[in-house]
Amino acid sequence: MQKQKNLALGLGLMTVIAACQTTQTPPSTTVTTSVAPAPTVTAPAAPQTAAEVQETKSNIPDWCVVLPTQIDHLYACGVAKSDNLNFARRRAVLDAKRQLADAINGRISSVMDDFVASTNSDANESIQRRSESITRNVIEETGLWGYEQIGSDTQAENNKFRHYVLMRFPIGRAQMRLLAKIRDDDTLYGQAKAKEKIAELEGTVKPN
Repeated sequence: MQKQKNLALGLGLMTVIAACQTTQTPPSTTVTTSVAPAPTVTAPAAPQTAAEVQETKSNIPDWCVVLPTQIDHLYACGVAKSDNLNFARRRAVLDAKRQLADAINGRISSVMDDFVASTNSDANESIQRRSESITRNVIEETGLWGYEQIGSDTQAENNKFRHYVLMRFPIGRAQMRLLAKIRDDDTLYGQAKAKEKIAELEGTVKPN
């Protein structure tokens, strides 16, 4: 009887041990979430503040704010900004040249228009064609052969260079060339009031 009890106790103990061996805690699973770094956003350059704009205006050379005036010269102030100083200088010169070219065109055309109007030949198609042809030729011949740089200034602004250049052109010489061509043209100079008007214009032009 005792042996049977011992046998039953042994079987029960073995059953418990087997159950403990087969019952395992499942391995823990670690889930790693990969988070992509936030993209780097470059903020746009901040616009100039009112104070910065005012400072830029106050730094403009006086000769660029108010251009010199002479009866026998045209003036232009060229301005350019770049992170390269040489590039800023070249662009400022080109800017001034463009302004002078427009001014030369306007001055020569104005002198010819004054001459044609004063001789009362506005409605004469032949006169108009000759005047337009001579004006165009004088402007093309003039070009910018006589320009000169008489002032410059460079300033640092927001890690860039702002360059100012003052240039002038001897317009009196170009106007004298125009009047000479009118004198040499029989169609234009043959008008009744032509001689009187040419003498008047020559009195207001300096040949430089």
